[in-house]
Amino acid sequence: MDNALYGFDPASSPLAKAAGADRLGKAASQLLVRDGHAFVVNTGDNTVQVVDLTKPAPAEIDASRTIDEIATKVGSPASEANTAPAFAAFAGEKLYVSLTGTCYPDPEAGHQAGNRLLEVDVSTTPGALGRELVFAATDYERDEGVTESSPRPAGVAARGTTIYVAIGNLNPGCMGSAGPGYLAVVDTAAVTLTARNLKLPDACRNPAYVLASETRR
Repeated sequence: MDNALYGFDPASSPLAKAAGADRLGKAASQLLVRDGHAFVVNTGDNTVQVVDLTKPAPAEIDASRTIDEIATKVGSPASEANTAPAFAAFAGEKLYVSLTGTCYPDPEAGHQAGNRLLEVDVSTTPGALGRELVFAATDYERDEGVTESSPRPAGVAARGTTIYVAIGNLNPGCMGSAGPGYLAVVDTAAVTLTARNLKLPDACRNPAYVLASETRR
């Protein structure tokens, strides 16, 4: 992986790649484009990177068009360590980012670094962190005999002011499922972010992606 955002000419066949590219952070996992800007979730660097696509494309691979790098800090004291942001979606002017955390986190930080949905206001530069929603293990059913579990938020989708988050229900250390998967439904227009958790069929034990449309979620 060269951690770069390349541009392509869609009119060419085969697709022609631009000579230069935007330098990204480590393990970029999702790209969203809105109002002439690219929003990149960098899992390895624990950041959301903002690239101004209205500026001339770089001739080489560099970060000349990057205008913001927002650290996904949570907790108290706030820290981005081990948050591992994975997916994101826009609801209104806010970006909502799922934080998976790490399978083997820092013993002092524990799984508290992840298992969250983080609100980010990207309408200004620099962006501002907003509310956070913790997905607590006690809110999800466990299989018989299982005493510990770790919710793992993954894919995120939006419809209006509602955010949908795919929730894996894993054993600590991410070694297999500890219970059924869930779809968390979050009303971002509410004063406090809370999740209405919908249990998924047993065939969907570790959901990763979610898509929201006008008629179906």
